[in-house]
Amino acid sequence: MSSPDSSVRRKSLQLTNTAGLHARAASLVRKTVLSYNADVTLSKDARRAKGDSVIEMLSLCGMNGDTVTFEASGPDADAVLEALEDLVRHKFFEDEFEPAEETEAAGDERSD
Repeated sequence: MSSPDSSVRRKSLQLTNTAGLHARAASLVRKTVLSYNADVTLSKDARRAKGDSVIEMLSLCGMNGDTVTFEASGPDADAVLEALEDLVRHKFFEDEFEPAEETEAAGDERSD
């Protein structure tokens, strides 16, 4: 008989950040996964990726609007899923890294 810690927990989340599951976002997922005692797998359509592999996550080609299913097992399964949900909900904190808009530069053409 299996213990409750060995059961797989699942959470399907929609990617709402502009760039989807790109390299920096996948790196944040990996960092989050590695900080918990849990095995995590992501899936989209028929593809699967380990949560500790940035390359595998990039192969999912997760774009804005796509739904990715996170599966976790192990003692920290629920906690890691909560942390990953928070990461996705906050759009991988992309707003903190977006470059300033070039509003002045676009209108700053000189005519000599």
